Amino acid sequence: MCTHRTTEGRYGAGMSILAQSWDTVAAGYARYWVPRFRPWVLHTVDALGPLPPGPIAVPCCGTGAELSVLADRHPERELVGIDLSAGMIEVARQTAAPNVRFIVGDASTLPGTWAAVVSCFGLQQLPNPAAALSRWCQALSPGGRLAVAVWTADIQDEGPYDALRAPTQELFGTRSSDWNARLHNAVQAHATVVSDALVPYSITHAGPLEFWRAMVSDGPWQPRLVRYPEKTAALRETFLDTWPPGAFSHRPHARVLVADAP
Repeated sequence: MCTHRTTEGRYGAGMSILAQSWDTVAAGYARYWVPRFRPWVLHTVDALGPLPPGPIAVPCCGTGAELSVLADRHPERELVGIDLSAGMIEVARQTAAPNVRFIVGDASTLPGTWAAVVSCFGLQQLPNPAAALSRWCQALSPGGRLAVAVWTADIQDEGPYDALRAPTQELFGTRSSDWNARLHNAVQAHATVVSDALVPYSITHAGPLEFWRAMVSDGPWQPRLVRYPEKTAALRETFLDTWPPGAFSHRPHARVLVADAP
């Protein structure tokens, strides 16, 4: 309860719901989604290459997937995870290496300067992703590198996300995807883009009900359930009525953007 008041006071009701929702799903997210997202995390961390001296920041660190890989690759560096959700960070602390420390707070702005900034799948949840990405670039030390993976509005051309797109738009409307088009320019204003590509990997689920539960009970749609329970229930029925039963695999793509500071 105290965490709720503090979060709402600093970030507003919308961000408070977001933080509380990630607190709720933290353990489930680590169990279900982190192993499935690991190929993208490895891809993003591997994009770092040689770095100047200094610490590495992981904004929107969640349960620490990037930090775990970074600790193996850079055991000599200080690693700092930043996340609005105290619950996600508490899960991350349980397996964190000695060179990792955490900050519970807004990841849109990074304090200090950093040899690298690495973030997977948190940027799109921030209120202004392009502005946050610009600030992350400005926080790089000379010769530092940014490596960010982000889900875009067109996460895949076929599969469960695509099947849910139209009914989701009908029930909830959609957040403008203009921010996605602005990411490249946001980086270029302060750094040199090294690569900007869509990277696909396969994910497998035991069935549509497992996928739905993972999205709502262990993942990013939990805030939607809190705010709009009846609409979320209607979307569930639509999805389960239209998606065939049985195990399935799909191949979503993430946008991975890599850039170097001058």
